[in-house]
Amino acid sequence: MGNNMKTVFSFLLILGLCFCPVYAEIPGEYINVFSKIYSTRHGLPSNHVNGINQDKKGQIWITTQNGIASYNGITFITYKSRIQQSESIYYYCIHDDSRDRVWVGTSDGAAFLDDGEIIHVPLNWAGEAPIISSIVEDKQGRIWGL
Repeated sequence: MGNNMKTVFSFLLILGLCFCPVYAEIPGEYINVFSKIYSTRHGLPSNHVNGINQDKKGQIWITTQNGIASYNGITFITYKSRIQQSESIYYYCIHDDSRDRVWVGTSDGAAFLDDGEIIHVPLNWAGEAPIISSIVEDKQGRIWGL
């Protein structure tokens, strides 16, 4: 009887914890964190944002399904690819390196910005371009895409 009672008590305790509502108090400084929401009406290439990064100069870089945008706090600038099938390429992540180059991870490999245009870097991984969802730079200045 004692062992059976422990089992019933443990079951009720676990069941109670599963259905017990969890409350969190949000500090006041975080309540209005998203006081302005931007969209294609403001200049973004797409409302589906995949990545965001701030470079050393304070510029905000945004990757979306349909391209890249930079934001200086006032206006958006959109960057387009030169390749024809660019509308089927998703832009996942963005990284500014130690030489102030902006690198982008895409569904078609890697790319970088040059003179306001997206330049795709030809990569071939077993017959197809790899999806690059993260970019880092090592201490020697080499760019790595994952």
